[in-house]
Amino acid sequence: MLRYIELFFMFAFVTLITMWLQALLAKWKPTILSSFWLRTLTFVIIGYALMAPTLYIGNLLLK
Repeated sequence: MLRYIELFFMFAFVTLITMWLQALLAKWKPTILSSFWLRTLTFVIIGYALMAPTLYIGNLLLK
């Protein structure tokens, strides 16, 4: 049960950081995030790039 709670908080943390990075990207280059599909694509790419090391490190710490 503890594993699922930790996974939830890791996912929430990565999602918040991804949204913050998208907001910074929108301030730097507003036209990049003008389309729904570009916003979705950047969210998926940034989220995956942050989630992979987070899960890897979390897996190492939980052993």
